[in-house]
Amino acid sequence: MNSAMLEGGMAGASATALAADRRTSAQMLLSEAARLEELAADERRVASQLSNLPASYSILHDLLVPGAESSFDHVVLGPGGVFLVVSHRYDGDLSFHAETGAASDESLMAAVRAVAADARMLAEALATPVAPVLALVGPESDADLPMKVEGVIVVPIDRVDRAVSRGSHTLLASKAIAEVSERALPLLTTPSMVERTHEALAAADETDPLRSEEHTSELQSHHDLVCRLLLEK
Repeated sequence: MNSAMLEGGMAGASATALAADRRTSAQMLLSEAARLEELAADERRVASQLSNLPASYSILHDLLVPGAESSFDHVVLGPGGVFLVVSHRYDGDLSFHAETGAASDESLMAAVRAVAADARMLAEALATPVAPVLALVGPESDADLPMKVEGVIVVPIDRVDRAVSRGSHTLLASKAIAEVSERALPLLTTPSMVERTHEALAAADETDPLRSEEHTSELQSHHDLVCRLLLEK
């Protein structure tokens, strides 16, 4: 009895399946890369806005605190205290509860609570109070911003410099600011420094209570001390 010859299976089936799997993974990686590039662009926009602060402020970007899940966007140190500034892209309806001040969108509230938690962690690392600031990147809103939501300053990106310069919470002498700066410098993920100059645009004008004449000499001495510290590193 003759037995029939057989041909079974599918040629290239395993390779085709692996290729499809790799293609899906590649598309996911490309999507994630695009999202990260968008975040980086948002952070650069915030950094550009913060550069309008007077030269009496030190601005540090991309710090990693031990125990944190990710790096912190920006830390600003000045005569009015230390601020953690985090950018957040938000495209939803920006509205707040009239009595509680809470945002109507829970995803925005999650971002508010996340930056508040990060500020507490940073405050412990720097041994000084840290005010959290959430800089919103997105469409224009009719909401009355900046405003405080659960202790976090929520502000449009184009007003973040003024929110910081007018948000004094802890008056620090020049020596104290230099000491905090020294504790912050090792946290930089990219330890490169440039001196901030007096040509930086002043975010706080003459009407700003933080910029009174009685503080002028103190701000100047702080600038000189911190710049020497940064350039020595």
